[in-house]
Amino acid sequence: MLETIAKEALLKSRITRGPCRGAFRTEGVRDRYPFIYSRDSTRIAMAHDALGKYVGVEQHYDVMARLQFFSGEFVQRYDYEGRATVTRPKETDATAMVLCGMCSHYLLTKNKSFIRRMLPSMLLSAKYLQGMIKENGLAYGIHAVHENQEVEKGFEIWTNSWTCRAFQLFGKVMKDLNKKSLASKFEERHRQLLDNILDKMWNGKHFIKVIKPNGQIIDGRLISIIAPAWAEIIPDNSPEMRKTVGYLKPLWDSKIGGYQRFRKFEFVKDWHWYDGGSGSWLNHTIMMARLHTKLRQYERAKECLRFVKKALKNFNTLPEHIATVEEFHEWKKYEYASRVHVTPWLIKATKKAEKSMEEWTWKHKKTCIVPWVKSLFWPDAELILNMPVFKEVWKKC
Repeated sequence: MLETIAKEALLKSRITRGPCRGAFRTEGVRDRYPFIYSRDSTRIAMAHDALGKYVGVEQHYDVMARLQFFSGEFVQRYDYEGRATVTRPKETDATAMVLCGMCSHYLLTKNKSFIRRMLPSMLLSAKYLQGMIKENGLAYGIHAVHENQEVEKGFEIWTNSWTCRAFQLFGKVMKDLNKKSLASKFEERHRQLLDNILDKMWNGKHFIKVIKPNGQIIDGRLISIIAPAWAEIIPDNSPEMRKTVGYLKPLWDSKIGGYQRFRKFEFVKDWHWYDGGSGSWLNHTIMMARLHTKLRQYERAKECLRFVKKALKNFNTLPEHIATVEEFHEWKKYEYASRVHVTPWLIKATKKAEKSMEEWTWKHKKTCIVPWVKSLFWPDAELILNMPVFKEVWKKC
C-alpha cells in the first residue's frame, strides 16, 4: 500500500507542458516551491530510475542540459519557463548532484544515445566541479542543503560528499566509454577528495558540518553530517557512520517523532530558516531509518518508520516536515512581520498548512501538528530509493 501511494505521488512530478516539458518539478504550480530544483529533481529522477521509468528520466536530463550555464554550473532552481530564479548562489552540490544523476542513469541503462546527448553537459559539470576544489583539497560553496548561510558557506560536508560521488561516478562512466585518461583522472580526483573528507571533516567522533574559509569549524548536531552515507561515498555500516548516528541521537523529537535537522536556535537564530516552524523532517528520518537498519539498530529503525507511516497514513503523501501548531504560529508571526520572504507561494503554502492541522498522537500523547509543504515530491523519492534497505523492517513496524 505504501509503495503504491508513494509511486502515485512521485509520478505526478512530471511537467506536462511548456518549455520544460518532461522535467521533474519539486512541487505543484500553485504550491510553495513552483520550481525545478536541481537538487530535489535529481533525487526524484533517481527514484524514477528505481521504478524503471527510464524514458521520463532521459527527458528530464534533456531539459536540464539545456538549462545548464555555459560555465558548467547547474543553479539552485529554474521556473517552468526555464529561467534561472536564483536566490541562493553557488550551490555547488546542485551541479554535483545533477552529474551524479546523469552518470547513475547511464551506468544503469547503458543507453548509448543518452550518453551521446549528455556527454558535453557532463564534461562541463565535471570541469566546473574541479574548479570548486580549493587549495585545501575540499569543494567550496556558499549555500548547500537549505540550512542557512551561517552553517553552509565554506567547505561543507553535504557539498563535498556529493562532489566526491560525482567524481567517482563520472570516472566509472569514462571507464565504460573507454576514455582511459579521463577515467584515471577522475578516479584520482575521487580518491583525493575522499581522503581529504576523512582527514579534515572527520574529528574521530563524528563528521563535522563546515570548515569556514578562515579555518573556523562549525561542529555540532546538524543532521546533514550523515551526507557521506547519503551520497554513498562510505558504507552505511562503517565505524564513522555508527559514531555519527549515535552522536545525532538527541535530534530525535520525542514529542511528535522523527528527526530534527538541528535543535531549535542552536545554530540558526532566524525563524525564517525553520520554514513552517521547527520540527521533524521526513527526508532525514527516512535516511536515518536506512542507517539504523544497516547498523542493525532495528528498534530505532522501526521508530523512524512508524513516524513515516503515520505521516503517510494521515496525509496520503509525505510532507517536507511536521511541526507543532505552537511553533508553526511562532514562525508565521516572525516571518510575516519581516515581510522579507513573504511571496505569493509562501502565503498559499501557509493557508494549505493551516487547513491541514490535526491532532496527532505520539506515544499516547496528543498534540496539534501542522504538515509543512504537504505536496513536496522529494520525500516520496527518498522513500522509494531507500525502501529496498528497510523493506523487512517496514513490514514489522
